[in-house]
Amino acid sequence: MSNPYEGDSTTSVPGIKGTNTTTGEESDKPQTVTVRSTVTETEPSRTAADLRTEFDSPTFVGASAASSIAISRFEEAYRARPPWDIDGPQPDLARLLDAGFIQGRVLDIGCGTGENALFFASRGIDVTGLDASAVAITRAQAKARRRGLSARFIQGDALQLATLGEMFDTVTDSGLLHVFSDQGMQQVIRGIHALLRPSGRYWLMCFSEHATLPGPRRLTKQHIATLFKDGWQIRSIEQAQFKVICERDHDEGDKAAAAWLAGIERL
Repeated sequence: MSNPYEGDSTTSVPGIKGTNTTTGEESDKPQTVTVRSTVTETEPSRTAADLRTEFDSPTFVGASAASSIAISRFEEAYRARPPWDIDGPQPDLARLLDAGFIQGRVLDIGCGTGENALFFASRGIDVTGLDASAVAITRAQAKARRRGLSARFIQGDALQLATLGEMFDTVTDSGLLHVFSDQGMQQVIRGIHALLRPSGRYWLMCFSEHATLPGPRRLTKQHIATLFKDGWQIRSIEQAQFKVICERDHDEGDKAAAAWLAGIERL
């Protein structure tokens, strides 16, 4: 299927680069998508948006200790509308921002089509959204322009975060870490540690052991504690819930998208 979205293209490289959407020149550093004008954005057609993706299927074989979910599967899902691609930020992350816990320079990893990052930008946060899906990033950039928000969206590999070459005060993760294998998780965590300033905070939102939606791994409190035992201090872990697209016939009760929300300080 061809890409149904209009907007600036992204630069896909082994590391992470950006394209200045004003001049069209490439730079070794990602560029800010600063919105000053209106452009045409074509969202998925209603038919495409209503189609169930493979992530909706109860038989979907997702991540495990030995295997991650391939980027190509997310790329295909974003050509329609995956169940987590809601209209607006995840409520638990919005609550964190309102409470003042998301601050400084923010990196939103696994940003998808940008709703969390755009919400942060609407509150004056200096935010960069990163995702491996070119389709998702194209949509995020177009949303930013349409809404008149200054935000930066770049296509990049979460397994190579250190190549970004920048430092951040806060990193947010709404459903990224739990799509990786054990080895992949360790790579992502090392990358976050490399670009997060000392005393910076990593906000992790992941499926808990009570989640019933298919795809990502289910993490327990103990598993999270083990992952972050070296170079980190877990400041909080609380129950949370991923909001999903309700018309997909998902049960949105406590067990449907049950999650942990952890605040983890970089030492």
